[in-house]
Amino acid sequence: MHLPNLIIGGTGRSGSTSLFRYLADHPEVCGSSRKETQFFIRHIGNITSRELEKYSGFFSHCNASHKIRIEATPHYLQFADRIAPSIHAALPGVKLAFILREPASRLFTGFRNLRLLESKNFGAWSFDEFVSHAINHQSQANNNSDDPRLRAAYYMHTGCYSEYLSKYLKIFGPENICILFFDHLVSMPKSVMIRLAEFLAIDEKFYDDYTFTRENRTRAYRSRLIHITAHSINQLIEPALNRLPSARKLIRGAYNLVNEADMQKESPSEAAMTALNEFYHPHNAKLRRLLEKHGYIDDIPAWLAKEKQPTITEQCSTGQSR
Repeated sequence: MHLPNLIIGGTGRSGSTSLFRYLADHPEVCGSSRKETQFFIRHIGNITSRELEKYSGFFSHCNASHKIRIEATPHYLQFADRIAPSIHAALPGVKLAFILREPASRLFTGFRNLRLLESKNFGAWSFDEFVSHAINHQSQANNNSDDPRLRAAYYMHTGCYSEYLSKYLKIFGPENICILFFDHLVSMPKSVMIRLAEFLAIDEKFYDDYTFTRENRTRAYRSRLIHITAHSINQLIEPALNRLPSARKLIRGAYNLVNEADMQKESPSEAAMTALNEFYHPHNAKLRRLLEKHGYIDDIPAWLAKEKQPTITEQCSTGQSR
């Protein structure tokens, strides 16, 4: 069976789509026919050989020239308790790459996306209301709840990265995990990909003349109905488009030309960011200690490198999600 030997995880709105595309373009790498297979979310526990055979269908187009087979499902990180043991049992020898983003700015970008895609639940909320509900309902956080306040609380908690990463590091060992940062992917994508190529033992020179384009950034659209319809169609034809990257870029560009609207400039309030900084401060400190323990000293981004929390300007300076 063709099964992945690299899984990209992380957190939503942190550049996993760009990372997947950059890797899948490498001649020694084969990307899954669907970027987010969600396999280990749908199959938890004792995974049968028949289920693994279905999973291998996402990689049936891969061949012997591909040293690395990848899929990228960001949500694998936040379900570490259940998913990490399942991946370890089903894919012995697999490597993992996790990409992280400063949690307060990620939450703001994620909220804007939620408000666009789920206007019934979040459309009338301001970001201040979202943060208030999330903080006040942390003890009841539940992603499967019909109550949007509990879902907001859950979404906020997914920024507590150390809680999840520590479980993966314990099960897989630091030698099999590469931790990357959205900040670096935005500001120096070539350096990030060279580092990842070294981790995977593939030719890093491929990225010397590679063109790094932005993928899956947050956008505004003229018609929400058209956007939802297009999203559904994309889910159906994604396997075909992933095998035809030039066609994918052409279709995406044409769609954005037709339905993309000017993105309204919007910034989180001082009150909301202050509340988020206070919430995430101890979690960021735990993450920094965890990373330093495993040798991530020079690679730590500004939001983790010092006790002082970044300002709103620093947090949002990287712009929209990729």
